[in-house]
Amino acid sequence: MLNTTLSLLRCPRLKTGSKNPAQRRQGPKSPQHKRSPCRGALSLTSQKKVEIATSPDVFEVVSGHLECKVCRSRFPILAGIAILVDSVANYLIDHAKGIAQAVSDSEIPAEYRKDFLQAKAQIQLEHIEDDLEAERVVSLYIMNHYLQANRSVKGQSREDGKGEGLEARSPWWKPRGAAGSASSEGPRREGNPALQSGVAFPGSKLIDTLIREYWDQGPFAQIERWVSHQKNVSKKSLNAVELGCGVGGLYPVLKNHLRSYLGVDSSFVSIAVARHLALGMPYRGSIRIPEDLLQGPVSRPVTFPSASSAFGPSRSSGVPAGSRSPLADGSSDFIVGDLESLPLHSEQWDLTIALNAIDMMDDPSLLPQLQRELIKKDGIAIQSCPYIWHPGVAKRLRKKLPEGKRTSSSAAVEWLYEQAGFKIEERALDIPWLFFKHVRQLEIYSVHAFVSRKA
Repeated sequence: MLNTTLSLLRCPRLKTGSKNPAQRRQGPKSPQHKRSPCRGALSLTSQKKVEIATSPDVFEVVSGHLECKVCRSRFPILAGIAILVDSVANYLIDHAKGIAQAVSDSEIPAEYRKDFLQAKAQIQLEHIEDDLEAERVVSLYIMNHYLQANRSVKGQSREDGKGEGLEARSPWWKPRGAAGSASSEGPRREGNPALQSGVAFPGSKLIDTLIREYWDQGPFAQIERWVSHQKNVSKKSLNAVELGCGVGGLYPVLKNHLRSYLGVDSSFVSIAVARHLALGMPYRGSIRIPEDLLQGPVSRPVTFPSASSAFGPSRSSGVPAGSRSPLADGSSDFIVGDLESLPLHSEQWDLTIALNAIDMMDDPSLLPQLQRELIKKDGIAIQSCPYIWHPGVAKRLRKKLPEGKRTSSSAAVEWLYEQAGFKIEERALDIPWLFFKHVRQLEIYSVHAFVSRKA
């Protein structure tokens, strides 16, 4: 965590009631009675810190803790990541798989270590689609956030031949050694015995066509246009907070329009990857993406030139030392937090963004309320989602809606925002969102997104 992030944070400890840890691991249930976070100011204790090359006043807190000045609750900082959740003990157990990828056992605070090690010993290695700490699931989002069809890494110029995934003749969505161009006469066979045999899969022509035509036209592209417009209208760069930021790929897309940014997500490994790829912070794990699943869930290494080090050349950061990084100047950061008890100061931002979050909440009406609380007067909220509702959530939501809003998710969600005090200014009803699973599988979603202003 960067020391400059402290002023934006508040205590997330819920003041009343408690939730059974088992409930956290089950499907969505009826919403509990409303519990409010403490919201006390936090103090920072650094056990290990590293100065950032970009500024003598900015440093990375590698390990330490945050303590609430009101309720005295403490929240650990592990591998540079602040964990700001209601129950730290439950979080470490539930997210042991992701934490173990970036944090050594000795770094786990002593009071939680025994339970963490027991949870770690029970980790299931198989791929589970809704396990946001699983390596393959994280890799799918890395592709979606950072890889492009026409430019391999979002926000970066092309550097052919400098790394897997940047290699023009073998696109990341095709088997290695396959043709790199839709107009190519056939797959390149040199160095690939399977292709030489004539029986290996050269890549799907349909998948190739869809990715080339639609991959770069997804929600990120639309949101970038909207944020650029808002910046031009306001004649200033914006302060932004993203709820459910995942692996952080939207920030590099928007950075030229922002004065500051904070990303919040409940997945520890996603935040670790986001801080690595977007801010140049160290990351112990490797980054690989799926290819042919016969080779395993993830088998293709990918190099990202964006992960230059935020530390100076004399620092040991775990990633190659690079030049001055404008992303690690103290204006941007990523933290672990839960939407049900956000650890954030209210009315601090011009812009709040939530992608693919509202259909994952027990009570979808909570999201527009949270976004409204975070932004200043006349602030902007952007929401984007393909609406894959849990049946129980959908049933409860329909009961809240007026009759004319019950047959359309887009109409229902816009109504929730209007009820929370927003005015819808712009919308897009059918944004293509492609999700690459492996060389033989591509999922296609239609996303609804809109810009709303705090009334």
